Amino acid sequence: MKRLAKKIQKNFRLETALAAELERCSGITGIPETRIVEDALRFYFAGPVSQQLSEMAKELRKPDRPT
Repeated sequence: MKRLAKKIQKNFRLETALAAELERCSGITGIPETRIVEDALRFYFAGPVSQQLSEMAKELRKPDRPT
C-alpha cells in the first residue's frame, strides 16, 4: 500500500522536501495529510477572493458620477 504522502505528492506534484514536511507535520499533529493540503489550498485562494470582494465593496460605495 502506498503511503499517503506519496499519493499526495503525485496528485499535487509536490517537491519531495515538501511532501516530507507534510508527512512530518501530519505525524506531529495527527491531522491527515489530505486535510492539511485542502486547508492550505483554501487559505491560498481565500486571500485573493477576499481582496476582490473588498475592492468591489469600495466601488459600490462610491457615489454615482455624472457621465
